[in-house]
Amino acid sequence: STLSRYKRAIPMLERCLNEYNNLTVIEKNEVLKSIIDKVIYTKTTSNHSSSTGVDDTKVVTYLKI
Repeated sequence: STLSRYKRAIPMLERCLNEYNNLTVIEKNEVLKSIIDKVIYTKTTSNHSSSTGVDDTKVVTYLKI
């Protein structure tokens, strides 16, 4: 069930967050690849010359766990 999946995921995510800053770049990539299935970035407008400072980039992350 979804609830049991979340219950299993919490300790794993907590461990990742606690250890992340002490990992090498390679280890960080391995950790992220072990928990993230895919990331989808969408952007509807270009703001290269925009002075508004508004960014419409949306990021949706799908977890494996």
